[in-house]
Amino acid sequence: MTLNQADVIVLSILVGAIALCVFGIRGFFRPERQGSGLHYELQVDGMHCSMCETHIQQAIRKLDVSRVRAYHKTGMVQVDAKRLMDQEDFQRVLTPLGYTVTSCTLKTLGQS
Repeated sequence: MTLNQADVIVLSILVGAIALCVFGIRGFFRPERQGSGLHYELQVDGMHCSMCETHIQQAIRKLDVSRVRAYHKTGMVQVDAKRLMDQEDFQRVLTPLGYTVTSCTLKTLGQS
């Protein structure tokens, strides 16, 4: 059996598609790792809309954190960080934008 150039191209595309599916699906269904870092919950004053959420998330990402989620309706910001931080770290990036961190709580696994 000999393969011509078209067969090789089709075979390469199929192998690539299978590899993409296998690695993509494995990553998609992988459960979120718990305990791989630190989880902070902040209470932030001055957040009024979804654009405020975006500004806060962008500012906190400058601190090299894993994930940031902001909720303007409750004023809560959840941060997954790679290192220990304190309220002043967060306040330093939010004050220039007009927001105030009123509380900063480090949560451990099992706490809600």
